[in-house]
This record gives sequence, C-alpha cells and structure tokens, in this order.
Amino acid sequence: QDVFEAPHGLVVAIMGVQDPGNVGAIIRAADAAGATGVLVADGSASPFGWKALRGAMGSTFRLPVAERVPIATAFAEARRAGFDSYAALPMGGRNLYESDLTGPVLLLMGGEGPGLDAETISSADQTIHIPMAPGVESLNVAVAAGVVKVRATIWDVSMTCRPALDSNRTVPAVPPTYLPLRTC
Repeated sequence: QDVFEAPHGLVVAIMGVQDPGNVGAIIRAADAAGATGVLVADGSASPFGWKALRGAMGSTFRLPVAERVPIATAFAEARRAGFDSYAALPMGGRNLYESDLTGPVLLLMGGEGPGLDAETISSADQTIHIPMAPGVESLNVAVAAGVVKVRATIWDVSMTCRPALDSNRTVPAVPPTYLPLRTC
C-alpha cells in the first residue's frame, strides 16, 4: 500500500463505519489534518458512493483512499513500514493529550455502534481515548476522528517538525495554520 510510504505518515483506518456521510466526513477531516491516506475496512460504507463523496467534498480525490482493506493487511503493511498503531476507544487507554503521536501513525477508528472489535484493539500498539466532560459518553465517529487527527498533526508539528519550541510548552509558540502539516 503506497499510503504507508510517507516518512511522517498519518494513515486512518476505519472499521464498521456504516453511515456513508461519516465515511466522507472522516476522509475530509483526514485531508484537512494532512493525513497521508485512508483505509476503509470491510464492513464500512463505500467511500466512493455518492453520499460519502458529497461528505468528503473532493478530499477522496486528493488523498489516497482504499476500500475493502482487510484490517490484518493494514496492520501488516503498517508494521512493515515502521508505523505505530493506535486504536481509538470511547473510554480506556491512554489520554489522547498525553500520547506520543510522533512518527508514522496508523489510527484505527471503529464504527458508530460497536466500535473496534477486541482482536483489533489487542493488535494495536496503543489504545487512546479523547477525554470528555462528565456526562458525555462518546462522540460521533467522524468528529472523534477529526479531533484525533488534528491532535496528531499538532503534536507532530510541535514535537517533531519545529525544533525551536519554548521548553515550558507542549504546543508550538505559533499555532500551525498551514498545509500540508505533516511534510516537514
């Protein structure tokens, strides 16, 4: 898979995302955050259906997108290319904001209801969650994917690509507002 060839890659793999609007929104958010590709595993809506294409607003044609990718193949290709895999969970795992997302990253996102299956979670190198205010149990998968991808990009820009940081800060002194974000 050529999506794993970028040296600072951020590849998003989605599993069981059945709403084509969410698939399109995830692709659009991946493109906006400077991801290098999206893998749509079996059990998800096609990224090339009209509703997903409309939700992606052209991002499907600017970013490598592969569908019907077995998750075992995604893991094998990611590991071969030196990627670390992160399974995003609604609860449990490491706090997203305390996670080291530098280097090449395969981000695994589960569907709207069941999320990721146990085998995928146990195969991931790390599990992460987005901390939320009390009373909020979860986010829509497209929103959660956007939050994690933007955080990964900001972390990579602040910790890897911008050497002159104030040592007391964990984010860059000047917010990264340019694209592409992950090609430094």
